[in-house]
Amino acid sequence: MPNNVLPRSMDPAATPKLCSKCGESKDYSSFRMGRTKCKECAKLDRVAYTSNNKVRLRKIRADRYILNRETNIATAKQWAKDNKERAAFNAARKRARKLKATPNWLTDLDFQKMQMLYNISALVQKQTGVKMHVDHIIPLQGKNVSGFHMPENLTILKATDNISKSNSFEPIWGII
Repeated sequence: MPNNVLPRSMDPAATPKLCSKCGESKDYSSFRMGRTKCKECAKLDRVAYTSNNKVRLRKIRADRYILNRETNIATAKQWAKDNKERAAFNAARKRARKLKATPNWLTDLDFQKMQMLYNISALVQKQTGVKMHVDHIIPLQGKNVSGFHMPENLTILKATDNISKSNSFEPIWGII
């Protein structure tokens, strides 16, 4: 027998391993190296953790984005340069969503109000140095509800707050 081959009785892959979470005896290939939980149990734990910590994880991602903003922007620009067709498609789709979400009953005054919000946002950003966004209170493409692109659905937020809010909407019963 060659020196680097173990007898079957000593081969760890030939003996089952017990999962510390589900208690099932499984093949070694069902575990990651050095872990006591099987891959299926580890995945269930990750999914549960993610769903129970959405706000916290969203805040972490937003903070990480702000911390690495220049790198993220450079990466996005490089991607758009390397994938011109896909970038053009994404931009057109975003414009179409916004147009589709803009009601045709809006007046010129409504469009002026929206432009004023964008102007105020830029002015606040210029005076304070804090990055500001004009945000849709009810997202244009929310999971449970979708809003319109109109003055009553727009507000000015700090960029970090808007990024952490993402595409979510938390109704305040009695108000909205």
